[in-house]
Amino acid sequence: MKSIARNVPMGKVVGKGIRGVLVGMLVLLACKGTTEPPPPPEPTVEVVFTPNPLYFGRIPVGSSATRELLIFNNSSKPTTLQSFAIEGPNAGDFSLSPSVPTPPVTLDPLESVALPFQYQPSAAASAQAFFSVTTQAGAFVDTLQGEGTGDVGGITPFERILGTTRDDGAGAVIATSDQGYLLVGSTIPPGTEEFADVYVVKTDARGKVLWSVNEGGSESDGAGGVVPHPDGSFLIVGNTSSFGAGGQDGYLIKLSGAGQTEWTRTVGGPFTDQLTEVVLLDNGDFLLTGATLKSSGSDRDAWVLRVDASGNPLWETTVGDNNAGEIFYSGVEALADSLLLLVGAVASGQTGDFDILITLVNGDGNVLWSRTYGAVGQELWEEAFDVAMTNDGNFVLCGYTSSQGAGGRDVYVLKIDASGNLIWERTFGGPRNESTGTILIAPSGEIYLGGSAVTRVTQQSQFTDAYLLKLTESGDLLWSLTLGGDGNESVADLLLASDGGIVVCGNTSSYSKSNDIYFLKVTPDGSLVYANLPENEWSSFARNAYKEDFGMFAPQ
Repeated sequence: MKSIARNVPMGKVVGKGIRGVLVGMLVLLACKGTTEPPPPPEPTVEVVFTPNPLYFGRIPVGSSATRELLIFNNSSKPTTLQSFAIEGPNAGDFSLSPSVPTPPVTLDPLESVALPFQYQPSAAASAQAFFSVTTQAGAFVDTLQGEGTGDVGGITPFERILGTTRDDGAGAVIATSDQGYLLVGSTIPPGTEEFADVYVVKTDARGKVLWSVNEGGSESDGAGGVVPHPDGSFLIVGNTSSFGAGGQDGYLIKLSGAGQTEWTRTVGGPFTDQLTEVVLLDNGDFLLTGATLKSSGSDRDAWVLRVDASGNPLWETTVGDNNAGEIFYSGVEALADSLLLLVGAVASGQTGDFDILITLVNGDGNVLWSRTYGAVGQELWEEAFDVAMTNDGNFVLCGYTSSQGAGGRDVYVLKIDASGNLIWERTFGGPRNESTGTILIAPSGEIYLGGSAVTRVTQQSQFTDAYLLKLTESGDLLWSLTLGGDGNESVADLLLASDGGIVVCGNTSSYSKSNDIYFLKVTPDGSLVYANLPENEWSSFARNAYKEDFGMFAPQ
């Protein structure tokens, strides 16, 4: 029988008996610990929802809204979604689309799946439910929220968040012959690179989406203007980097009433050309406005084009001399005798400040007169973004000013006569920045304005809400209100609905991780129909939330 001592190398001393055995074991364990570390713990499976909560808006009873919820596997190993469930006090108002895949659904690391949900309010009240997903790591829960609304004096208000799980935006809205609406803007298609397409959304009278289409190429494209045609089709204008002569070009899309593309055209040269507005003329031609860069290193000039019913150019003209400062037109109003009133801004080549530019052109594109308004020659800015004819045959312009008002940029509203002479001017706002970019004249003569207002400031950034104002024919404020949540909102366009409501088309970043289209209809007094929402309801519709700052009053 061998002894332990015989196997001990020279120079080593080993204790005798049990003590020696224990010491040897400890030595072996210590050596093992330094050469073979224990295995790392198993990674934690984490399922992330976006948006969280999933807010559907304020939806008329009898209608419905659809939004997508993105479920993301934020871990380093696959996870299986074993079951889906909707529970809570108003679970019956929410449902998963039939197209949702049936569990189990396996997601690889960093993979996601989009689940379409529908909200159909059963009553004019707030609704809440909880959507749970069970995985091998446990249950994960998201909150579903919405509010049902009813009619107010024959008007059906609504608040909707439209779009995909990527970035979406809207630039204009028009009424359609079936009492619905058509919105145009841009979207980044799911599963593609960060390049936008033109985005067109058709809704019914209550804002429910009926269909949507994309149009574009391999680069960035978008739309900012649309006009209905008597034949039921639509002409959409915007910009494209995918097609044309190079750089960015004006983009024209003729769309049928069912959303089918009839033709597309590009206009412009090898540099930067942008279209912002389109007007249908009496003879079926279209008038387009925007800005153009004719040579490298020059400044933008204002750009006016006329095309026939098939999109073929008839003439074009520019306002500016390439190097005196940038000039652009953002708004246009068609007058009698083929006259066109254009509003925008002109930049001083010396100081770099913008002043409001108003130009009258005839049907052949010849400039009849042009005027500027603002603190000309000073380093203070004014810009006009829209113009509308009033019931007395004069015109109202809106934009912003930094040379008047309460500080920062304030809403700037001017009324001029047919010769460009100033009748009155008004400013609205507080010490932060406010601006308006769209005008609506009601049949009764009141003036509605839409834009944005900075309502919250942090150390890192500032946040805007959509901003609505209603004025008398004389420019006196009747009410103002802000709309939005925790992100940024703005108003792009306003429209008078057939029932007398005010349709608001804009953009929001409050209700998902990306940008969405913000689509609303309010009553003429600014109401959206309130339910008793909890204080932590993160979708807010605040009537003039910053009354003290703005020095205004809201409707009661």
